[in-house]
Amino acid sequence: MFSTLLIASSIVAMSAPAAAAPLFFDFAAVNDDLAISFTLDSKPAVEVDPTDPGAFVIRNVLARTRDGLVAVDLTFFDTIDYFGGFRAEACCNYSNARGPQLFSGTYDMPGFAPGTFKLSGFSEGSTDGLLTISAVSGAVPEPATWAMLLAGFGAVGGSMRRRRMTMRFA
Repeated sequence: MFSTLLIASSIVAMSAPAAAAPLFFDFAAVNDDLAISFTLDSKPAVEVDPTDPGAFVIRNVLARTRDGLVAVDLTFFDTIDYFGGFRAEACCNYSNARGPQLFSGTYDMPGFAPGTFKLSGFSEGSTDGLLTISAVSGAVPEPATWAMLLAGFGAVGGSMRRRRMTMRFA
């Protein structure tokens, strides 16, 4: 019974779809007022404007800026039609930085990869800086969590053994 349950749960866990790995974007701007950091999936859902090739938008991303946590619209540009880099807009404040193309793939299915990119400002609301894209590592359980997990397995095993013993003598 227990082995059947274990096998069934393993099959369900293996058949679950893999999620895109989260990536942390940290733009350390020369002008600290324009520094921004946010987290995106490596393959995010995007909005593409068919009349504006060469860029895509990711809307309402929670980002840390000089104003605290705010929702921003992120636009990423290619280096063919535009100047590469990205723009982050939140209401009236925005950050622009140009440089290399930060994504691969198509505009409607872009992919990001970890790396460090030197970006430069080009207009009002822009600044030079360094964009670091890094993988978000999974949380490591504390020792107390492991202890509770082992105690739980021990309790389940003990109760199953006790039930089997009482069923044998009944």
